[in-house]
Amino acid sequence: LGSLATALLYYVFGVLSAAVAAGTTYISQAGYAGEFGSASLFIGRIGHVATLLGVIGAYVLFSRGSWIAFMAIVGG
Repeated sequence: LGSLATALLYYVFGVLSAAVAAGTTYISQAGYAGEFGSASLFIGRIGHVATLLGVIGAYVLFSRGSWIAFMAIVGG
């Protein structure tokens, strides 16, 4: 049961990571659209990188949680 709770925790943080990535897309697009004045391009690029890291993090967390859940179910 403890392993399934751990898997659930990975899923929760994966969803949080995906939500943050969704939010940073708006920052990135606003930066590329020039909404932040002279710092717009820099902010756009930072938002872009943050989005990529958030999405990759969500994939990693989901994969890890799935593996832990699988191993808990099959008894490994």
